[in-house]
Amino acid sequence: MTTAICSYENIRQITSCTVCNRTFKDPRILPCGHTFCIDCIRNTMLDTTIMSCPNCLAKHTIVNVDLLSQNVALMQLLHIRKIDIVQNKQCAICNAQPSITSCAHCSRQACVSCLEIHRQEVIGEITRETIEIERMSEELKLTLSQSANDFRDQCDETFQHVNKRFDEMQKNLKLLNERLCQKIQEFHDRRQADLTRCVARLHTEIQSIDKFVLDSKHLLVDVNVQYPLYQQLQIIPEVTLGLTIDAPRSIRCVRDLLFVTSSLSKSIFVFTIDGEYRGELRHELFAKPIGILFVDDSLYVTDCDKHALFHFNGVLQ
Repeated sequence: MTTAICSYENIRQITSCTVCNRTFKDPRILPCGHTFCIDCIRNTMLDTTIMSCPNCLAKHTIVNVDLLSQNVALMQLLHIRKIDIVQNKQCAICNAQPSITSCAHCSRQACVSCLEIHRQEVIGEITRETIEIERMSEELKLTLSQSANDFRDQCDETFQHVNKRFDEMQKNLKLLNERLCQKIQEFHDRRQADLTRCVARLHTEIQSIDKFVLDSKHLLVDVNVQYPLYQQLQIIPEVTLGLTIDAPRSIRCVRDLLFVTSSLSKSIFVFTIDGEYRGELRHELFAKPIGILFVDDSLYVTDCDKHALFHFNGVLQ
């Protein structure tokens, strides 16, 4: 392939304005096709709107110079490719031919032949770098894809773990609820049984009281017995006790002492047969003692709150 070599003079003529004989500055194209600096066009027109082309003398009506089209090819030659015309300088690559331009990549001064070779080298280097960038891009895409897959797997694993944990907690809560319900039912059954036993004891006591009343009635059937007893009751003097007892429940007389229980007290009150208050019988186990019975020196006490029978020895010694 044959490469045409442009001389410095040819380059200078192409890039120089024929009006000012200097390198183009903002080159604009006239309708006739010739190019001049925008300032040269303004200076040629002065205050008129009609201009004669300095090269072909064609007349043009120009209202606004700024509306003239730029010479894009010439602008690329001057600016994009950065042509640097240097006179009487040797090529920095071969040192034989005069340099007429500089490399846009590295700014080295070179002749046309060396510049073409250098351009191919630069293209090759850029191509290799482009291939390397593409390879790295593919690796990056692969890495990102793998990372995305790993992230999705982790999300799925976490979701499964959360569901499993939720199921376990739900199962544990269900078991706990069943146990609590079972304990509540057991407590209810125990209390129901206690209430049943308490009711049974109350029925027994009521039956005992009813029997006692019936027996008392039988003992008082005889008029000869009833009348003297009535007379004796009439002559009992009025006695004022030393203590007022709320809700008295039962009374027992043992050895000239009266033992009285109350439905509202934890104590057993003791009086003489004359009504003198002697004190109280207390015990830490008593809650509501209501029934008392003396057998020899032993004391038996029933407690309606605790559903218990207490036995004490040697009380009257």
